[in-house]
Amino acid sequence: MNSRIVRQRVAPRSTSAAPAGLRPNSVNLAGGDLEKLLTELDGKPGAQGDASKNRDFVRWNFRPQGVEMRIDQSGGTGISSSSTVKVACRNLSRGGMSIIHGSFIHVGSAVTIFLKNRESSMVPIAGSVVRCRHVKGMVHELGIKFNAPIDSREFVQRDPFSDCFSLERVDPAELTGCVVCVDDNPMDQKLVQHYLRGTQIRLRTATSKDEAMPLITEGCDLVLCDFNLGDHTVLDILKEVRSMGLQTPVIATTADTSALSREHLMEAQASALVAKPLTQSLLLRAIAEFLMVGNSQQSMRSTLDESDPNAALIDAFVQQARQFAERLEKCLESDDAGAARTICLQIRGTAPMLGFATLGKLADAAVNAVTASGNVKESAVQVRSLVAACQRIQAA
Repeated sequence: MNSRIVRQRVAPRSTSAAPAGLRPNSVNLAGGDLEKLLTELDGKPGAQGDASKNRDFVRWNFRPQGVEMRIDQSGGTGISSSSTVKVACRNLSRGGMSIIHGSFIHVGSAVTIFLKNRESSMVPIAGSVVRCRHVKGMVHELGIKFNAPIDSREFVQRDPFSDCFSLERVDPAELTGCVVCVDDNPMDQKLVQHYLRGTQIRLRTATSKDEAMPLITEGCDLVLCDFNLGDHTVLDILKEVRSMGLQTPVIATTADTSALSREHLMEAQASALVAKPLTQSLLLRAIAEFLMVGNSQQSMRSTLDESDPNAALIDAFVQQARQFAERLEKCLESDDAGAARTICLQIRGTAPMLGFATLGKLADAAVNAVTASGNVKESAVQVRSLVAACQRIQAA
């Protein structure tokens, strides 16, 4: 899956006859009036219910009252081939959004939505109209499908310790990678093993911090850790993992979802919290958030378009990366700094050209660490992070 945000050159925006700022959006609704309409739409039968069974991505409420949308449309609708209007928003997902607009738009029309991210930068997101439904009067609801999935966390403020996972449903057979499960309750470990039985995940288990840390530093894609671990807690593991510079996602599991626990986990940079008792559906969605959806730091899928001339080389590079991982592990065992540096340089030089920018950055960090220390074992954290990334990259 190509997880890039599609960024296009922003064309000059057309001017309107109405004075700027006079209308908040094309339906001229704001504040309580707009919220009342959106609440009515959410309350209609099937609005958020059975239809979700066929969705790939979870929808979140997203209610800006004036987002700019550029429309590229031909036909007899009275809209120019490239006009910009302000629209009200209803919800947002990785794959698209629902907006409220003041007129009919043909299905298939190309649009660009301009959304403000967490850094207050305006991001153009290209998509197309896949649904246009008349609501009442001049009000129409448009369904927009993005040309490529986005990281919705750039635009929606979500509680990281609630059910904030992007995928509506997960095929267990698509889950692959290495997960370290840390829990001192044997029955809970067996439950996790049972829930992951249909996946391709390599599950490694530990019952304490002392058992878990070697498994984590050797390289894994995700840590699933119970809050309480005898003499330690997940906070102790998080503190040590983050102090080592490892950005491995850590999901905390606990029956204690109090505000104080959430505060401590946020301070310790936990990636998510899943409440016990665990359900298979929620566990799979939580794991998929980091092994399939990923984010800008963890994603190991190529971002090249199929039309890119270099795309034909991706599969060969993925296989080569697996070989690089094996060779780097041997370098760690033999403390061969020269060979390790050579491999890291090869990865750094090739990975970005094939859409693996994150892998290239990890290789750069490993090169710098090995060069500075002249010792692979002293650079083990950076090298092992690179090994883990090489083991989990995927073509698309």
